[in-house]
Amino acid sequence: MTDGVDFADLAARVGDRLLDVQPSPLANMRNPYAIQEDPGGFQTTGWFEAFESRHSPRAVTAESAADVAAAVDFARDCGVGLVIKGAGHDYLGRSSAPESLLIWTHRMREVTVHDAFRPAGTDGPGVPAISVGAGTRWLEAYQAAAGHGRYVQGGGCVTVGAAGGFPQGGGFGSFSRRYGTAAGNVLEAEVVLASGEIVVANEARHPDLFWALRGGGGGTFGVVTRLTMRTYPIPETRITVRGAIRASGDAEFRRLLTELARFLPGLCNDRWGEQVMLSGDNSVEFGMHAVDLADEEARRVWRPFLDWVDEQPSAFTSAVSNDTVPFGVLWDAGLRDQLSHAGCHGGCSTTRTPWPTRFSRHPDTGRSSSMSTRPCPGRRPTPWPGTAARRSTRRCSTRRPWRSPPRGSSTRFPGYRATSQTRKTPRSARAWSARPWRCCARPPRGPGAT
Repeated sequence: MTDGVDFADLAARVGDRLLDVQPSPLANMRNPYAIQEDPGGFQTTGWFEAFESRHSPRAVTAESAADVAAAVDFARDCGVGLVIKGAGHDYLGRSSAPESLLIWTHRMREVTVHDAFRPAGTDGPGVPAISVGAGTRWLEAYQAAAGHGRYVQGGGCVTVGAAGGFPQGGGFGSFSRRYGTAAGNVLEAEVVLASGEIVVANEARHPDLFWALRGGGGGTFGVVTRLTMRTYPIPETRITVRGAIRASGDAEFRRLLTELARFLPGLCNDRWGEQVMLSGDNSVEFGMHAVDLADEEARRVWRPFLDWVDEQPSAFTSAVSNDTVPFGVLWDAGLRDQLSHAGCHGGCSTTRTPWPTRFSRHPDTGRSSSMSTRPCPGRRPTPWPGTAARRSTRRCSTRRPWRSPPRGSSTRFPGYRATSQTRKTPRSARAWSARPWRCCARPPRGPGAT
């Protein structure tokens, strides 16, 4: 409890970095970066019948390990509960607690790239590595490493903290089959213990603590203020396979899952990663990535499964595509979108997150187009295929105009030609849309429908 606690001693040690915390404005709830700039903001409002995210009344805006140690000492001596928050992505409620003191590490975002890092107390030539502060996000870590031609194994969501619960909890990422887990790549950690002592843990110093930090969970054994991880030469390309397949009934869906189970072991190697999602509407969605794989090889891997689907148009409706981009552009939003437009040849969604596209045919012009199936926030996903649906008059807030540069062009990768390969279902299986450019439209069914 913080009621009646005198914070004067803590204020004397950390100065104006001791803050009064207010609830985060609801207007910021859809912007993860705005949430992270607010000590009272969280990426989740809670877990039904488990917890509700509730902010601390006071927070220490830590800028160094000494600030963290001051907060730990004060909380221990005064009997005040203590929570730690960096990016606010803890979905188990461990970074929020009412009547507690918050250690807010968001400003500790220093990043250092090492050509040859040698953990303290060890011998040897050193290895390429990257050191990140407690508040560093994966976006900043990826960009710093890529600037030196390196890659660090992290998570797919770039707003998640690079030194927090992801690496401390294990950290399996899209390319972990090739590079291992984030925890397995940790070389050294700077930690503030419950005693207030600042220690450096690695294989030579505090080896038991070092072992526990790599998988024991964020904040379990101390407050990690700096983490150093091994890096690797950056891959040259990334292939993305995205889309969806929907079965016309339960029996067909069982057949689809059986065939999928036969196919997926072929992706269990050090090139493929990410996810396959099964939905209760008899659909399978793909969001798969592969590194340094030729286009033809990727198509060869997927061809038997997709051919099996396409040979049964009455049973399955499919819209699956693949595209290839230079790996280094993944954290350059402008260039990534530019290459995405150039490679999709006018047939892919322009949203940043890979969502499946629904291929449609305009009833008047007969021209094929595509429409993102990503629903507006608060709306149910568009039913497809199914009964007649009404057209929405509400535009999606994520919609962006489609302006494509000349096909295959690239301002930062001269001579590189983005590639794309799209598989469409037969015309009879396509949805019809009078307004294919509206990403949240609910298209009528059949030509001439209103």
